[in-house]
Amino acid sequence: MPAENGSTGFVVSGNVLLDYGKAASGTLLKNLSGGAMWKDVLWTVSDEGRTLECLEFDEGVYRLTEQYAIDNFVADIPGVESADELDLEAVACDDGNLWICGSHCRVRKKPEPGMFLSPELKNRKSRRLLARLKLSPSGRHIVKADWLPFEGPEALRTMLEQDAYLQPFRELPSKESGIDIEGLAARGNHVFLGLRGPTIDNYAVLVELTLLGDFKVGAMNRFFVDLDGLGIRDLAWTGEQMLILAGPMGDASGPFRIHRWEPGKGPSSTILYSWEEISEKPEGLCWLERDGMNGLMVLYDSPTDLRVTKTIYRADWLNFAN
Repeated sequence: MPAENGSTGFVVSGNVLLDYGKAASGTLLKNLSGGAMWKDVLWTVSDEGRTLECLEFDEGVYRLTEQYAIDNFVADIPGVESADELDLEAVACDDGNLWICGSHCRVRKKPEPGMFLSPELKNRKSRRLLARLKLSPSGRHIVKADWLPFEGPEALRTMLEQDAYLQPFRELPSKESGIDIEGLAARGNHVFLGLRGPTIDNYAVLVELTLLGDFKVGAMNRFFVDLDGLGIRDLAWTGEQMLILAGPMGDASGPFRIHRWEPGKGPSSTILYSWEEISEKPEGLCWLERDGMNGLMVLYDSPTDLRVTKTIYRADWLNFAN
């Protein structure tokens, strides 16, 4: 069934101000890709670099309190000498754990001026990170980390390539319908990964991992979701259902939507909010409380100059429509 228009949804009700202070840079502020709240702490990731940012609320603004180098917690991440980006596309919090995930994708080298598209594919293993970071009781500090291998039979990329539906796309770059993880939601030892690509017969793909006590994958289940041909940009739980931020698999300017979907109940979903064609691209969402009301914070790729000013990023905050 195609997605149905919901009778209730969200409206943009203001901004959430994020001040990255001394860590602010054009690279960071223009490439925020995901956020997650745990207790009173907001964690964000960027799809550039190898860091994780921790922000706390202070006088109406979430201010950076710590920038963590992920290499200090996860050992032997490939590409540390050349500072290869981790391409972190998603972050999630659950039960005192912070989860981070890279895209696990291949990319094609961009063409030089006057040159044809290069056949060369980048297969940087630095993008293959899936880690669980244990937080301190306050939620402000990282205590320890567990992670999947970057290669070999127990690596996530290896398992995805062995899936019967995903296997034909294993050699393709992300923007050409290759494997590309952008959404993440966690609950206990179950982790859901949303794929921006590929889409299979117009259905988006979610993968559920069941992790064992030694942080090995015990089972992997695949789901198909009808998002009208769109891929998945981010995930967030809402009770027993899941919110899916959906958008084009490639670089098209729209549409982008928030869908509601219930795992195990078939592929149909309900549209709760939509952007048609916009210059910015909704990239990440998470639940965030303002003035005693719960709503969704939305982060955008390719933000305009109005959204980014010096050290400040202005995220949108969506509240429930009446």
